[in-house]
Amino acid sequence: MPADDGSRPGVNSAPSLRGASDGNSRKGPILPWLRALDGLNTHDEAYRLSASGGVTTALVLPGSANAIGGQGAVIKLRPPTDRSPTGMLLESPYETGNTTVYDPTSHFRFRQMKHACGENPGRVYSGTRMDTIWAFRQGYEKAWQIRDAQDAYCVKARNGQWSGLGEFPEDLQWEALVDVLRGRVKLIQNIAGKPPAAALFATHSRYKRESYRGSEFAPRILADAGIHVVMKSDHPVLDSRFLLFEV
Repeated sequence: MPADDGSRPGVNSAPSLRGASDGNSRKGPILPWLRALDGLNTHDEAYRLSASGGVTTALVLPGSANAIGGQGAVIKLRPPTDRSPTGMLLESPYETGNTTVYDPTSHFRFRQMKHACGENPGRVYSGTRMDTIWAFRQGYEKAWQIRDAQDAYCVKARNGQWSGLGEFPEDLQWEALVDVLRGRVKLIQNIAGKPPAAALFATHSRYKRESYRGSEFAPRILADAGIHVVMKSDHPVLDSRFLLFEV
C-alpha cells in the first residue's frame, strides 16, 4: 500500500487557488482543535493524479504556518461512495462527528497532529523561535491542567467519593492536546533534530538553511547507517504523483 506520510491533498486542492487553500489557519500559533478532515475537498483533482503515480493512501495534515496546526487524517485517494470527507477516512480513531468518543469494539488507533518548530511560525506571526516555544508551553500547560483534573476526578470516582464530584472535566477545544499527553497521538514535527526516522525530500532537499550540506544521496547514507528513512511529498510542494519515482 504505497502511502504518502506527509501530504495535503484535499486541503490544498488542485488547481491551487486561494479559494481552495485550507491548509493553514491564521487564527493563532496553537490550534490543536482544528482538523484537516473538516477542510477536505472531496473533488480535489490531486486524488486522481496521485493515484496515477501509485500512491493510494495519504496522511493529510495542516500546513506548517502554526506551531500546532491541527489534527491530520489518513485517507484513501478514491471517490467516497457517500461523497463525504468521512467516507475517505482510513480507520478513524474515534467516532466521527463532533465527538472524541473512542470505539471500544475496535483495536486502538492513533490520532495524528501537526507540530512545526521551525521558521514558518515565526515568519507568519513575525516572531522568534522563543515566541514559538512560549506558545507551545502555554498550550501544553492548559492541557496538563485538564489532564490532571481528569485524573483527580477518576481517583475520586474509583474511591466512591461521589458527593460534590460534578461533571467530568473536559474541553472540546483542548481534548486533542490532552490525548497527546496520554500517548494517544502521533506527532508529525517540522524540526531539525535526531529522530528515529527521517522524512526527506528526494530532489528538493537543498532549500532550507539546515540543509546546507544536503544531498540527494542522504536517504541511502542514512539507511546504511541504520536510520529508517521515510520519503514524503509534502504535496502540493512536490506532486505526490512522482513520490515512488523519487524513492
